[in-house]
Amino acid sequence: MVLAGLVVTGSIPAQTLNNQVLSGKYFFRHVSLGTDAAGRLTDPRSLIGTLTFDSAGHYSYTGQQVQGNNAAAAASGSGA
Repeated sequence: MVLAGLVVTGSIPAQTLNNQVLSGKYFFRHVSLGTDAAGRLTDPRSLIGTLTFDSAGHYSYTGQQVQGNNAAAAASGSGA
């Protein structure tokens, strides 16, 4: 019955994602754990902040990065 109902109603268009859909400010956290060949942690890093998309395919971020046991440092960047 359900299958018959789906066939009768036709196809449902899928949502398509593109640069115009991606806009606004988002919070993020990125963690990277670098290891050596033996599996020991050698390069831990963390980046946390806000990521802003402009709906034209570009982004910028600002936040704080921590590498190893060092204090947090300001970080920012952008790209396309």
